Amino acid sequence: MWCVVAGGVVAICLLGCELRALPIPLDPPPKTDAREDHAARQDAGADQRPFEADAPDAAAKGPEDGSLGTDGAYRDSTPDRDGSAGDTRPLTPLAPETDLIAISNDQIWELTFDGRLIASRPTGLFVGEAVRGATLSGRQILHLLVGSPGAGKTALRSFNLSTGTVRERTTAGMTLPGVVGVGGVATHDAFAWVVDGATAGDGATEGLVRFDFDGGVTVRTPTPEANRFTLDVTWGADGRLHSLTSDVILTTFDPETMALLAETQLDYPPSGLPIRGVAVAQDGRVFAAAEHGQLLRFSASGTLDAKIVSSAYYLSDVDVDQKGHVVASGDDGIVVITNLDLTSALTITLPSGTSVLNEIEVVIVNP
Repeated sequence: MWCVVAGGVVAICLLGCELRALPIPLDPPPKTDAREDHAARQDAGADQRPFEADAPDAAAKGPEDGSLGTDGAYRDSTPDRDGSAGDTRPLTPLAPETDLIAISNDQIWELTFDGRLIASRPTGLFVGEAVRGATLSGRQILHLLVGSPGAGKTALRSFNLSTGTVRERTTAGMTLPGVVGVGGVATHDAFAWVVDGATAGDGATEGLVRFDFDGGVTVRTPTPEANRFTLDVTWGADGRLHSLTSDVILTTFDPETMALLAETQLDYPPSGLPIRGVAVAQDGRVFAAAEHGQLLRFSASGTLDAKIVSSAYYLSDVDVDQKGHVVASGDDGIVVITNLDLTSALTITLPSGTSVLNEIEVVIVNP
């Protein structure tokens, strides 16, 4: 269920169902579920065959690792954790009509902006691995930040959907953040940035890791101020690199030098990790995925000026493009499609199949 602050049209849809407008209250009932219960649900089975980070097959893969099988699926040269044959991932180009993709720990869905499901495919992650960030380079390369929260190997895994090859990048001490919904990846030109749970390599200091696709030095940038940690990173539609910290400060960096250029305090209380995903529009307005299913909009100066509220326990990811599309996603397979003005919103519940849908990453597909 959705409400739009300052008025608007709200539509609700389960895939395969008819869309209809619904009246909704401005103030939804408070959530009573404990965040810990939700995290426990996500972590169920986390003790199954933990990834051995120091195993020989855990080394970073080069661009030639893996090959396409006769069925058109990528065959990973890394054995599965139970010692069976390699993991299988269907790697095929996105459909021409695909506008956005939604990604869970075990499934990828292709969707249109009007909520139509085009196709789906497995992510091929190992048991216990989680996706904590996703982005695309054009329509060809899908980048996922994957790992086992709090333990095991964390890596940026890049899938070339056209050639069927996979490249995995990691660096010593890189750790997936241990908080549900926290993490992110952004790319621009030859660089990729990921949220790291231990950027300084000391197991405590968090921030960003920058990888250079051209083979340059990997750069680690701690979160500004020791008492903060990084929640998300994004390459904004405004052409700048931004991250969001735990005290709800939008930080802006020089992508070449990683020098801190600006800090903008968002007008929202920082208690309880209320915001987990961030995106910046071409005009500098900030969109944030937040607790209690809220999609928030802030002015370029950080003033909260609009929001819509969903039935999700929380929203964890958001993306914006230069054409004014805004998409957000959260727990239980919820995907939100709206616009810069937040005057209308379509919410979709993805089909779960055999999986339990926890937080969903969402990416707009640009030409």
